[in-house]
Amino acid sequence: MNEMTIGCGCGGRVPVPRTYPFMMNGNYACDCCHQMYQPNPDNSKIPSAGMINGSLFTIVDNDPLLIQRDLFEYGTKISVSENVRTQVTRRSDMSCVNLIGTFDLTEGNIITNDSLYVFLCNKIGSQFETNDHVLSILKSGFQVKVLFTVLDEQGGVVYTNSVMSSKTVGKFHYTDIMDYFVESISNVMVTNIPAMDYAGLYVLRLDRIEVYGRKIITKNHITEGLNPFYAFTQNDTKISQQVDTINATQEDEVVLIATSNLNWSTTFQANITTRLKISFNVYTSNMIIAGNVYDVWSALYEPMEDIIETMRNAINSMSETITALTERINEQDATIAALARRVENIYYTSEEYVKSHYFHKGVITWLEPGTVYQTTEAYTTTDDESVTVEQAFNADIALGKLIPLTFITPVDEEVGD
Repeated sequence: MNEMTIGCGCGGRVPVPRTYPFMMNGNYACDCCHQMYQPNPDNSKIPSAGMINGSLFTIVDNDPLLIQRDLFEYGTKISVSENVRTQVTRRSDMSCVNLIGTFDLTEGNIITNDSLYVFLCNKIGSQFETNDHVLSILKSGFQVKVLFTVLDEQGGVVYTNSVMSSKTVGKFHYTDIMDYFVESISNVMVTNIPAMDYAGLYVLRLDRIEVYGRKIITKNHITEGLNPFYAFTQNDTKISQQVDTINATQEDEVVLIATSNLNWSTTFQANITTRLKISFNVYTSNMIIAGNVYDVWSALYEPMEDIIETMRNAINSMSETITALTERINEQDATIAALARRVENIYYTSEEYVKSHYFHKGVITWLEPGTVYQTTEAYTTTDDESVTVEQAFNADIALGKLIPLTFITPVDEEVGD
């Protein structure tokens, strides 16, 4: 694949990361004039409507997830400092407690899309032994839940409950911060507050807001090795989703995507029943967009760093095994050597006399059966070819190396009368 370049002021070319325009964190130096080039994408070409191009991911409870394609669509570019903040206002309405809220559920620190994408791939790669080469899926339709409490004038709790929105389709927004994106979810939720014990003023307190998603555990639905929900295409750079199949599949889990404490309150006049209406716009920042998903494919199927680490651990384990086996072999060699020494010291106590033979001291030998001699010392018989075996035998007798054995015949004891 050819490297993409961008022209600098002097006419040179500056290399650009292959995932451009999603990797634009640094300045790039021109090789010819060494001037620093600051990327400045043409914001007029950034889409403000339509379905998402590329693929969306997120990480929930350390589990990398592929997001269903129609869960988000492009939204207008927004200013983070002006738009992304928690603010609740109450609209005058005689029929209900009518609240309009913007809720900031983004991460505390601004993390660029490029950094999140690298973290995503590392997380996928670190789980390659357990993920079965597939990603779980976050189905279309987030739901927002608000937990609230009703208190009396003395601050005592008289009622607690929650209200949840219907499933929503969110907006994916470019922002005024380079390579930083946020998502917004907008909808209306309505519930009834039951009649109170007495008429008068009460305090409605919004305690907490939560965003939930529906998760399909992909590996639980694979049969005969076929993934029914998505496939990598275009040389593993794109992901093609089977949206109809995803929609028709019941979620395996409901997972918490984002949450935040609110602690916002207002007073209201209790009626027989009081209707609570909350129109909301929730911002989150934990989605990751990628135009080229080859790194995701590599992390799923060929996570080199993790494979190398696994091989390193295997090599270390084998080295330990080899060391242990070497020690055992050394011990066995020592045992074998000891046995060999013992074997060397083992000899026959009686052997026929022959030339060129080593006799231990005390060995019984003979030249003719029936006449036996015993060696008086350890020695090797002659190998002189000019003498016969009988001559060598007689010579050893003459030299005192062989002496005849004397057998004592036992005397029968007399038996008394």
